[in-house]
Amino acid sequence: MDFEQLLAFIIVILSLFIVMLVYLFVWYEKFGKKKLQTFKDAAAALLKAQMLNIYNECNKKGYTTTADLQSFESCYKPYHDMGLNDVGDKLHESMKALPMKTEEGES
Repeated sequence: MDFEQLLAFIIVILSLFIVMLVYLFVWYEKFGKKKLQTFKDAAAALLKAQMLNIYNECNKKGYTTTADLQSFESCYKPYHDMGLNDVGDKLHESMKALPMKTEEGES
């Protein structure tokens, strides 16, 4: 293989690489962003539902425990970090306003 053939081969490989990158970019713009948004929406819905469940259970009992607050916080933090602060902030304040009761075995 002489220099011209090697250069032509390298140009073909680079061209294929560029075409592949363009294809991946177009695919991501068309499908990837939508799928990513779908996963974010699903995660937000699950986190919100879990926060509501924890709050409703504690509100029904009339108090919260350290374990309840930890469970709530593990959902609230990612929900808040996603910028979804509507219901999450209200529930967070309501959870913190509930009386704290120490469970047996807690120190």
